[in-house]
Amino acid sequence: MKTRTDRLFGFGDRAEVEACLTRMAAREEPLVEELPRRAGQQDTRWAHRMGDLPRPAGPVAEVDREEVLASGTAERDALVRETYAAVADAYQEELATRLDERPLERWLLDRVVELAWERPIADVGSGTGASTAYLARRGGDVTGYDFSPEMVEVARRAHPDLRFETADQRRLLRPPAASGWGAITAWYSMVHYAPSEVAQQVAYLANLLDEEGCSRWPCTRGSLRDDRGVARTRGVHALGAARPGARASHRRVGRPGRDRDLRRDR
Repeated sequence: MKTRTDRLFGFGDRAEVEACLTRMAAREEPLVEELPRRAGQQDTRWAHRMGDLPRPAGPVAEVDREEVLASGTAERDALVRETYAAVADAYQEELATRLDERPLERWLLDRVVELAWERPIADVGSGTGASTAYLARRGGDVTGYDFSPEMVEVARRAHPDLRFETADQRRLLRPPAASGWGAITAWYSMVHYAPSEVAQQVAYLANLLDEEGCSRWPCTRGSLRDDRGVARTRGVHALGAARPGARASHRRVGRPGRDRDLRRDR
């Protein structure tokens, strides 16, 4: 358990991790819950309360995730556009405040802003602008991109002070006044791709980052088969990547009156 938390906070030992979890469980609104030990396990198990608690494992039906390409990418793209065109207004009404209930996702977005540090951020698949608006409120120099004109229109009405453009994330360009993006986010827009398409799309977006760039791409659990390098958060996977050839390091991140060292997220 300590090994898995080290990337977020440097606990001294496992006892400190257990003590922190106990305090989180004792809050008026508990953030975590202790689970019964399974047969043969020595460590106590914990689950966060940010979403549904884990259910007992059972048989899982096999799903052909390549089926979305059965009629070709053009047909799939047309269906996605048609769907979002029909639900754009309802989407904004139902999901405009969804981040208020997702603290771990807000934490991920906060990290994006910190690591981008005033460099341009591209929020691709921005929908009606919830994630774009959050990044902007936290100080990010962000532009939202979505390939549904109807979603972009709703986003512009909901957030008239922000920048939104109609664009396909598979054809995103570098920012006009910089060598690359300081960060790229794709909040659930990867879920529309078949697994065979994801690696190519991830590589394409990573190549648009500047030398210090970072990225975050949450997707629903189960939408990707290969979970290497994946961190789970509130029932989702959050993927991150860096520009090809970039290496993990520590960098100095500073703003007036607020300097500190932050670990590069890769």
